[in-house]
Amino acid sequence: MDTTVRFGEEDGFDYEAGTETFRTRRCIVRQIRLSDLDALYGIYAEPGVTDHLEDLYPWDEEVAYTKTYIKMIYGFYGYGMWIVEEKKTGDVIGRVGFDDREIPDGNGGMRRILEFGYLISPKRQQKGFATEVCRSALRYLFRNFEEDVVTSLIEPDHDISIRFAEKLGFSCKGDVDLGKKRMLVYECTPESIKSAQKSNK
Repeated sequence: MDTTVRFGEEDGFDYEAGTETFRTRRCIVRQIRLSDLDALYGIYAEPGVTDHLEDLYPWDEEVAYTKTYIKMIYGFYGYGMWIVEEKKTGDVIGRVGFDDREIPDGNGGMRRILEFGYLISPKRQQKGFATEVCRSALRYLFRNFEEDVVTSLIEPDHDISIRFAEKLGFSCKGDVDLGKKRMLVYECTPESIKSAQKSNK
């Protein structure tokens, strides 16, 4: 199905603002636009992308979800999942950001975490984009919000993600059962990402 659609102001709300959050040497990190969905569907269709990530919703559901996300999440939290746009080409090459969620605390209750996530198109991998964007996103978060810890939930057999998380400054703090899936709980702090960046120079 051809999902190419032009979006603009609907319901009195501008879904195409795409407000910039920060820049890196090669990328612009900004809020999502509805018109980014075509590029995201293309990225999620690339081989291997959904092996360890949930796929996007069907088109109409994803449009509705994204409209609500643009309206509610960025303004309420000040952060969320952002779009990664390559400066040189203007192409959407992935996403990066943070989501509030709750996970089991191991004592029968739940605890709040700030979960870090990212995706870079396989076509742009092995070029340093993930390291550049993820380090900048973590620095931005710690500098601008009163957060001491950021969490990444990683599948135990996803060695590439584990090594990358450790490169960024995350360390394993245990595991957690999420329904039928067990995930490793990796955490980082402002101090750990600074130390990791120094040691990886």
